[in-house]
Amino acid sequence: MNTLLVADIGGTYARFAIARSSEPDRPGIGHPAGGPMTIGPIWSTEVRSRNSAVEAIRDFLAVDSLGARIDGALLAVAGPVEGGRCRLTNAAWTIDEEEIAHAFSIPWVRIVNDLEAAAAGLERHRVPDPQLAALHLALGRP
Repeated sequence: MNTLLVADIGGTYARFAIARSSEPDRPGIGHPAGGPMTIGPIWSTEVRSRNSAVEAIRDFLAVDSLGARIDGALLAVAGPVEGGRCRLTNAAWTIDEEEIAHAFSIPWVRIVNDLEAAAAGLERHRVPDPQLAALHLALGRP
């Protein structure tokens, strides 16, 4: 079973959940070779109520991890991501892949821009071609 920490971190609210797959040793969420994922309850907090993403994740895991080992983490964030780091556009948090991986002994952590995460999800849904083409053009994809 794969257990992933997933998050949507904006300037005002941060939402966290645990996603689980019953398929062992399969790639992560939404990957064609991955097994079906079940996403648990979503825990939400105001960003300004916590000093850092690490503090928010620690509080979430104290409530909802059920002591499970986390195999990886995927965090969608509201801001530009460079070198595995993001300084949120409208909040004081800096989110860092290495810091989170080290703090929680997670083998891999990926931070992606929230709009890129949403765009990646569109490929799984039937979107009229002109809309999808415009989105790819905006993202600099062929």
